[in-house]
Amino acid sequence: MFKSEHFGRAFWVDVNNDFRSCPLFNNNEPDLDHIDYVSEWTDLEGVDLNKLFNIHRIELFNKTDNGGLLQNSDFNLTEDVYKEVKKCYNNDNLEDNYSYIDSLLTAGI
Repeated sequence: MFKSEHFGRAFWVDVNNDFRSCPLFNNNEPDLDHIDYVSEWTDLEGVDLNKLFNIHRIELFNKTDNGGLLQNSDFNLTEDVYKEVKKCYNNDNLEDNYSYIDSLLTAGI
């Protein structure tokens, strides 16, 4: 599960590989009574799709390689997840990719 301070939501990939989310309470715990499918979002105005897709990549890695057990947030990515997200980018220009990922992490994905 990825807890995003930017979106104020928790994100994960479920057993059917659907990208799911729910709001976060003020204490940063997920409100599991209000789960939705990200694919059903209709108002994308102002939504930073780059950040959303990066979270989706992280959660796909989390599900496939870690059984969905990792708890990540905008400012608290595990080193293994960080390395795997780096692999998702263009291998021809790794230096630019690493700079881009580092800037995302500094900005809180």
